[in-house]
Amino acid sequence: KYEKGGSVMSVLLIDIDSKIPNLALMKVSAYYKSKGIPVGFDIDVPDKAYISVIFAHNRAYGRSAATMLKALYPGIEIDIGRPGYDLHKVLPDCIESMQPDYSLYPEIDYAMGFTTRGCIRKCPFCIVPVKEGKLKHIQPIESIYRPEFDAIKLLDNNVMADRDNFKHIVDFYEMHELKLDVSQGLDIRLLDDELAAYIGRIRPLKTLTFAFDSL
Repeated sequence: KYEKGGSVMSVLLIDIDSKIPNLALMKVSAYYKSKGIPVGFDIDVPDKAYISVIFAHNRAYGRSAATMLKALYPGIEIDIGRPGYDLHKVLPDCIESMQPDYSLYPEIDYAMGFTTRGCIRKCPFCIVPVKEGKLKHIQPIESIYRPEFDAIKLLDNNVMADRDNFKHIVDFYEMHELKLDVSQGLDIRLLDDELAAYIGRIRPLKTLTFAFDSL
């Protein structure tokens, strides 16, 4: 159904609580646009909806949105996901592999994505070990780069944990004169002279932050 587009004629996207542009919805948008199917936040009569809930305390809002949509559009197909609703749900490979549709958030002025998933830590307050497991490399920084932007926001949970990848990222940023933002913070426990020297070469999009996690 995903590969062929099925009987889906239009797709509504609902972003309940993202603090930054929603990468998953950007990929969903790119997938359906590639099929010539109208998709976005302002679809009038959708027959499919994707609802994203990032934070668990907003789960009820996601359910309410689904209930409202079913009342307004009988027969609508609803897909609710993201960590706040179901930790184990993932996008189909055909959607996950898409390049994000940046036009979904016209205000965005940077590329974004993950070079790694998972983490080497098992902090008791964090959902990453349950959702993503051990640290693994998923794509090079070159796959995230977009020449129309002069900055990249990395969403990696612990980007310095893959030391060689982090060093390559800094080399890439410097070569292309990019600004870097690391949304999850840098793991202070991994900091040493070598990594400090690489960090010193970064032009941050915003102030770089460090994660202590446990004092």
